[in-house]
Amino acid sequence: MIPIIILKLLNWKWKPIYYINNFYILLFLNIIKLFNNKYFIFIKTILFNILLYNINNKDIFVINFLLIISNFIKHIIKNLIKINRPYFLYIRENINKKSNNKYIDIYLGKIKNISFDILNIEHNIYYSFPSGHSILFSMYIFLIYKIYNNKIINKYIFIIYFILYTINLYTRIFLGLHYLIDVLFGILISFILINFYTYFLLK
Repeated sequence: MIPIIILKLLNWKWKPIYYINNFYILLFLNIIKLFNNKYFIFIKTILFNILLYNINNKDIFVINFLLIISNFIKHIIKNLIKINRPYFLYIRENINKKSNNKYIDIYLGKIKNISFDILNIEHNIYYSFPSGHSILFSMYIFLIYKIYNNKIINKYIFIIYFILYTINLYTRIFLGLHYLIDVLFGILISFILINFYTYFLLK
């Protein structure tokens, strides 16, 4: 049963949501739009750095270096594998069938009823695999857990971050920006980097 579920998730194809009139659904969609807003991501990044105020400068430098390395790894993998985002494939298969595999020409007049246009999110033409959001926020979660796991008050901060993190990863899939495998591989990259940090540098 579990392998079948995993297979279905890995072969999932994104489809748009047409003509939404329900107030509560629209409210929910606008909330998840917020979680993918670049300003909201910036705020979460600032809050994370505030959490680092009580560790020494050397560790702060190493942590930010790891974030830069993770971003570098993400760009290398994206440009090597070149997997288009789920909503790109939908556009190519259903709207703009003449587009090539590398880039998809997006004409706003042809996609006004698609959910990512309703939500007014950025039409990002960059590749899907792996998820940069998944790498970034997974590193936040792992670091907060590793650094603050003995402090009760910061466990609440960890829980809040974990909830925001889970919602963010869900919305990346829901909005057609990533496949499940993109998110899972992003988590794996973060896990490897953080364990390298804790094993070699926190001893």
